[in-house]
Amino acid sequence: MNETCINGDTALIAACRHNHLSLVLLLLQGGADIRHKNRWGQTAVDVARKQGFISIVSILEDRIAEEEGCEQVIVRRNTGSLSLTTARLVSA
Repeated sequence: MNETCINGDTALIAACRHNHLSLVLLLLQGGADIRHKNRWGQTAVDVARKQGFISIVSILEDRIAEEEGCEQVIVRRNTGSLSLTTARLVSA
């Protein structure tokens, strides 16, 4: 599941790069490493954000927040662009 190709991409990173939402969900369900970085230091969410795939970015950000024990993720998107501002409320 978390094997890499020559450039360090995992299946999750590749799915994010090509906007394969259903595959991203399946890989996350199967335990894909969301924090893995490829040889350029990019994680899956970095790749999805760079490509402009907002649905995938939202799913990945929510998963990261869950793993960090956050209660809520608030994302503000500017219309017409991919400017994301994320605020996390962390439980005490």
